[in-house]
Amino acid sequence: MGIGQAFSTVKGIMDVFNDSEATTGDKIMALVSGVGMLIPAALAIAPAFSKASVSATLFGASATTSSAAAATAVTGVGTAATAAGGAMSLAMWQVTLIVAAIAAVVGIIAFLVTQESAAEKALGNARKASEELEESLNEAKEAADGLRTSFEGYETAVEKLENCTKGTKEWKEALAEVNRTALEVIDNLPSDLSADEIRSLYNRDKGYIELDEEKIAEYQGRLDATVSAAEFANSFGKIEVSLAEAELQIEQFADELSIAGSDLSKELDNLTNLTNDEFKAALEKLGVDVSELSNETLDKY
Repeated sequence: MGIGQAFSTVKGIMDVFNDSEATTGDKIMALVSGVGMLIPAALAIAPAFSKASVSATLFGASATTSSAAAATAVTGVGTAATAAGGAMSLAMWQVTLIVAAIAAVVGIIAFLVTQESAAEKALGNARKASEELEESLNEAKEAADGLRTSFEGYETAVEKLENCTKGTKEWKEALAEVNRTALEVIDNLPSDLSADEIRSLYNRDKGYIELDEEKIAEYQGRLDATVSAAEFANSFGKIEVSLAEAELQIEQFADELSIAGSDLSKELDNLTNLTNDEFKAALEKLGVDVSELSNETLDKY
């Protein structure tokens, strides 16, 4: 292979890598076959450079030692040693080239095999976003349910307190329960409320923490609205995942069709190279009656 052919091989590899329709398998095959052609070419060219180097050394030696036979003999020995060293260096260079080429091919193939397609990346991103939306929905539900449940407990405690006789042990226990549940309600209020907003939600005019039911209902509505919005976003996220999965399936199906089409093309090429008897045998395997097919008829095709 000449230098021009080597450049042509490199250009062929680059064309395959730049082809947007080329599959990972196409790129790997182009890389392996291309490198397989380039290494022998490089090894064939290398000795020429080595010979040129050795020739230059010999020329310098003969010009330098023409004055004395003894000096010529010494230089001849040195030149032979230099040539032997050059041969050894060349062998090591060849080994280094092969090892480097193999390492490069293995590295690039590993990269290509692990490289995600655009559809795979889109699906991964959609699933990650969907998981985050699911988590946000769960947090919103927990906040809304927490306020609702704690306020229901507060209302039950207040009702029990109102049915007790003031000053009795039962009344004192019910009073403590009202204050405890009131604090639970406050703990479950939206986290963005200021200290003044929280203080405006209750008073102690009746001797216990009395909550403003209307304001509590307002904040409950806000939390429920957040849940509704999170449910909508979560549903949209799941739709995005479904669309991304469908896109990936379409891409994989297209790749399979491309591979199947390539295999079919190869089979058709093989059929054109069959003899008449081989072609008849292939048709018989498919259940076709070939008794009426003459060699003259087949020759037309």
